[in-house]
Amino acid sequence: MQCTCFFTLENVSLVYAFCLEGVIVNSLTTVGKQKSFGSGTKLFVADRAIPPKLLSYTPSLPSHGKVTLLCVAQGMFPDVVKFNWHVKDTEGDLKEVMRADGEVLSQKGNGMTASMMIVDHQKLSQNTYVCSVEHPTIKGSLSATVTTPKDGSELMQTLYLAMVTYTIMIIKSVVYFMSVFVIMRQR
Repeated sequence: MQCTCFFTLENVSLVYAFCLEGVIVNSLTTVGKQKSFGSGTKLFVADRAIPPKLLSYTPSLPSHGKVTLLCVAQGMFPDVVKFNWHVKDTEGDLKEVMRADGEVLSQKGNGMTASMMIVDHQKLSQNTYVCSVEHPTIKGSLSATVTTPKDGSELMQTLYLAMVTYTIMIIKSVVYFMSVFVIMRQR
């Protein structure tokens, strides 16, 4: 069963179409005086488009000789983005990452899209990886470099900060519990 819906657009000042990852988002056809969208078309109606914020995270710890690089685009409208991964070689030239160099996975969530690349730990220590994202509001692309700690000091600082934070939370809980216990005991 096919459902047909009709609606009217008035006072539209900006209409644009874009194509990412080989998917045409706008497929408007004219039949007589009526215009119709093809199946699977996404229609975005908003007063303005919002560019993404791009975040890159520290690579994961090695597991079976592989590490995972993570790049997240968030806060954008429309929420259609295309990720590209590049590797900066020893001369500083950016080259697109080939399928043989790493496995690329994408995941879409609430208001954000993540791209993960799994590479050999050895390649990570020899190269610098750059994540870039394409979005209709950006001419060109937005890039972020994945930073790799040269030694374990950055990881140790993070673990130390987490340990201090949890210790303070435990002490705070003990003081609260003791205060409530004393108050209840006096009644």
